[in-house]
Parts: sequence; C-alpha cells; structure tokens
Amino acid sequence: MSRSLRLFSIGPRIQKQGARLVVTTALRLRILSLGAFCRQVVVEPRKGWLMIHDRQFWFVERTRLIPFEQVEVVIYGFEDWTFGGWFFRARNTQELFRVGLRLRSGRELDLFRFYGEGPFVNESYLPDWWFWDEFATDATGTQEQESRLLVELLSKMIGVRVDRPRWG
Repeated sequence: MSRSLRLFSIGPRIQKQGARLVVTTALRLRILSLGAFCRQVVVEPRKGWLMIHDRQFWFVERTRLIPFEQVEVVIYGFEDWTFGGWFFRARNTQELFRVGLRLRSGRELDLFRFYGEGPFVNESYLPDWWFWDEFATDATGTQEQESRLLVELLSKMIGVRVDRPRWG
C-alpha cells in the first residue's frame, strides 16, 4: 500500500485565476536553476487562446500566443526513468509524465513535465512478502494525479481530445 506525497514529486504549479488557468514552472526547479529557466502557460478560455511565456538564461524571453483553433490535441506521455531496472528487479520506480500540445501543423510542444517517485515494483523471482518492509513504507509522488489533472483541464478548456505523443 503506497501513500501519495507531494514531497516525492516535482511538477508545475497549477492555479485558477478568475476564469483563467495559470501553470508555472515548479518553484524547486526555478531555485535550482537560480531563476535562469521559467515557463508560464496562461489559458484564457473566454478569449480562445493560450499564451506560453519562456525565460531562458535570465535574459532570453519568448512569448507565443496560440489560438485554440490551432490546437489539434492535448498530448500526454509517460516514461519510466528508473535507473538499473534491468539489473535490480525489485526497486522503487522513477516516473516522468509529460504534457503538451499537438498543433494542426503537426508540431508538438512539450509544455510541462511531472517527475517523481513511483511505486515499489517486484519483478524478481522472490515473493512479494520478501520485500514486506519496502511495501509497508512505500511512498509515491503525486506526479500522476497532477499531470492527469492538467491534461483534463487543458482538454476541457481548449475543447480537444487527449492523445499520446509521437515523442513518447
């Protein structure tokens, strides 16, 4: 039985400001990069657009305005980032969920990534009870729930379906 804890995941901050949805790079990542990298996505359903504002290397800033009509689908992908999964058959997993957009032009934009500790997995020849202490103390991050929330919000606000990315 695992417990989900925000402490074990890194993901963007998701806020509602009036009718707008504002998603910003995680504070931990902004601190680790000393403010060099930051992304903010603002979804404005009343006006029918979303704005992506990026800051890279403190001085390089770029803002893109994307009308909803240009968005084909919201893309949602998963990657297993567990180190040594092929060697250690019983292990704690590391998960990465990616949220983005596929435009009608075919271009895919990677918006945000949610990273965190996943559940304990036993793929070894030993029975599960052999790892009872790992199962009993297993804690996972909230990256899956938060990434799904963002995908559902984007899909409903923009009015498009969800699909798998071509990059994942």
